[in-house]
Amino acid sequence: MPHSTITDENGVTTQLEWQSAPMVSQMAWGDALDSCRALRALTTSDHTNWRLPTRKEVISLIENNMMQQLDAMERGLEFTGFNLSGKLIWTRDSVAEQSNKAYIVDQNGNCSVVNKEELRDVIAVTICSH
Repeated sequence: MPHSTITDENGVTTQLEWQSAPMVSQMAWGDALDSCRALRALTTSDHTNWRLPTRKEVISLIENNMMQQLDAMERGLEFTGFNLSGKLIWTRDSVAEQSNKAYIVDQNGNCSVVNKEELRDVIAVTICSH
């Protein structure tokens, strides 16, 4: 699991800090929750609240990522943000009426409902403590 983090551009407002890349392998929703818990134990005291993000948080990350990519292109710079191409990211949001389903967000910020046993991508988020 990556230990480096990226603070989103709205970090002053949201105080969110993200893993620098999705976890290496896709996993089911329950395993994604367990991986976030495991990440808590592996990191320093500054990053102890790792968890799956909400739908709104993932969409915010994607929107910021797109703006940074556009800015880099306009300036003729290399884009060094998240590579979310083809990613379907788990959120912590379950479907209230269907406990076996949860929301995912694709690379464009579109939300879908899928079975929690399906394998999807995971990016953990934490609250900045500094």
